[in-house]
Amino acid sequence: MTSKIRSPRYPIIGLRDAIEKAALVYRSDYRNKIPKEIVAQHIGYSGLNGKSLGIISALTKYGLLEGSRESMWATDRLVDIIEREKGDPDRVMAIKEASVAPEPFADIAKQFPEKASDQAIRAFLISKRQYLPDSATRLIRSYRETQEVVDEEVGGYDSPEKQEGQPQMQPAQHSHPVPATREAASPAASFGHETKRIAVEDDEREWIRGPLSRESSYRLIVSGRLGPKEIGKLIKLLQAQKAVLDDDDDDDEIEL
Repeated sequence: MTSKIRSPRYPIIGLRDAIEKAALVYRSDYRNKIPKEIVAQHIGYSGLNGKSLGIISALTKYGLLEGSRESMWATDRLVDIIEREKGDPDRVMAIKEASVAPEPFADIAKQFPEKASDQAIRAFLISKRQYLPDSATRLIRSYRETQEVVDEEVGGYDSPEKQEGQPQMQPAQHSHPVPATREAASPAASFGHETKRIAVEDDEREWIRGPLSRESSYRLIVSGRLGPKEIGKLIKLLQAQKAVLDDDDDDDEIEL
């Protein structure tokens, strides 16, 4: 009698969907311990069945929920992702940890520390990890979707299949301010000093922020793709700006 080949287990949804569904549980019952059947209802199912169990399993694989059939609850990781502002170091860390919490995702990240094509990852999964072809394809889709979430939070990741055709980041023009459609939340709580609210467009996002000194901090607002080439251009722009400021300081010293 031959045994049926089964692919290793992996999350059936990407991290973005997992966070959205786990947020439904958290917003309904916060940190309370509730039966798994109630979790299923919170995420839109009438009860426990094959589909809802698969989704709940994915939420636990990302470390967003934990527990058993009798009692499940939101994790600290989920709370950090939901309650903290984008760019907060604890939120960034929580998302990074969630992105490699599923064992297959950690396995792929370890095998391919640099960018890799879907074809290379698929060959690895099928030949080295005994995945069935369809399962390998679905796993890669979930993995890419998960890495996109990390990219949006901290930047620096782009699937080779998605690099072409994406809009390129353009240097901001400061001479004529653009009317704002919304405002970004103040990061004062993160930096420990007062900062002004910054107006950003609907297609923009906060990529990174942090302290520079006791009196100053920075926030980088971007739109479109931000990859290695764009970061290189940004570095050159900052170096040029630094040179201008250095020249201004030299002029001040000469006048004195």
